[in-house]
Amino acid sequence: MGDHIHVAPIDDLVGHEVDGPHAECPCGPEVEHQDTDGAGDRWLVTHHSLDGREQAEDS
Repeated sequence: MGDHIHVAPIDDLVGHEVDGPHAECPCGPEVEHQDTDGAGDRWLVTHHSLDGREQAEDS
């Protein structure tokens, strides 16, 4: 399955699933495969806030 590295917002409206695979998190995180030069699979899991803070940052 490989390693999962999670980036999740702090103090969001809900807790984010940051242990293991990303499938259980309600925020619908983005998942990107990271190149490890043959050291095994690694996945970057970027969680989305549910309180809308990304919209404020984009403005």
